[in-house]
Amino acid sequence: DSQISGVNTPYLYLGMWRATLAWDVEDMYLFSINYIHFSTANWYATPQYWASNLETIMKGYFVHDISTCPQFLHHISFLTSPRNLDPVCPNRLIQHAGEFVVTFSHWLQSWFNCAESINL
Repeated sequence: DSQISGVNTPYLYLGMWRATLAWDVEDMYLFSINYIHFSTANWYATPQYWASNLETIMKGYFVHDISTCPQFLHHISFLTSPRNLDPVCPNRLIQHAGEFVVTFSHWLQSWFNCAESINL
């Protein structure tokens, strides 16, 4: 039984005022379950059907990265307003303490605050 951080053992993310998680996709495009311990979290996520459009937008921002690694979306640190992802329009969700959020494969997501996460 090997442990793979974030896949079969959870990650704990701690944010602070004005902190955020950069836009990213889950490792191996897995689903994830996210539980928030306290406060609230603002999620922005793009559904699967926007995946190819969003990847095209990101390639425009990261021309060098895509030339060195075709899986660059797994390890970029990209902070931007959801408004800068036009024509993709991310969904917004407010998660409260004690609630779970499930993200689906190929979702590009960003969120704020203290949460625990594991991939499925």
